[in-house]
Amino acid sequence: PYVILEQPTSAIASLTKGAELAQYSRDVYLQGLSFSYLAEAYYSIEDRSAAIAFGGLGMYLLNQINSVEWRQVAGLLSILQGQMGQEEFNSVLGQQRSQIIGLIGVDGYDYLPKLLKEYKQN
Repeated sequence: PYVILEQPTSAIASLTKGAELAQYSRDVYLQGLSFSYLAEAYYSIEDRSAAIAFGGLGMYLLNQINSVEWRQVAGLLSILQGQMGQEEFNSVLGQQRSQIIGLIGVDGYDYLPKLLKEYKQN
């Protein structure tokens, strides 16, 4: 995570490769972490759309395997939601729908708002 803040664009290339390898090896934990770190990297270069898409994917995958790390990326998404407002956040999430569904399905996509709500309640 430290490298991400110093050199986000080169980190993005490495993390994307890592996410692909994790996906290929069916390692859900590494895939979820890679997506979470990608969300942080995109957030640091102010690409909110990519941050939301990868954040949602990371949050969902980590939550599915009961990893507490889902809460960290949920925090990032909550910050984005606060900065953008609910309506714009939902609009951007909607624009990323097909990419997200391609990886976690419709049920996963539909579960994202519930996860964010759960995060905020606890």
